[in-house]
Amino acid sequence: MAKISINQNECLGCGFCASQAPEIFIVDEKDFKAKIKIDNSLSDTTERELSAEELEKVKRAVEDCPIKAITISEN
Repeated sequence: MAKISINQNECLGCGFCASQAPEIFIVDEKDFKAKIKIDNSLSDTTERELSAEELEKVKRAVEDCPIKAITISEN
């Protein structure tokens, strides 16, 4: 299974990831950084395991991230 993570120090909060995969990413209105959703809610976690279907959407978000703050690791 694949896992994503967001480097909060690098994230600009531009929202490209949230536009590509809104069911997985959200831009936090408090710090304007992209966050990972867990059970469709904002989460403090910076990592999440993905299903195969979610992985395809996240790959597009990773490609669109101007800073490359999102990474995918496959176990």
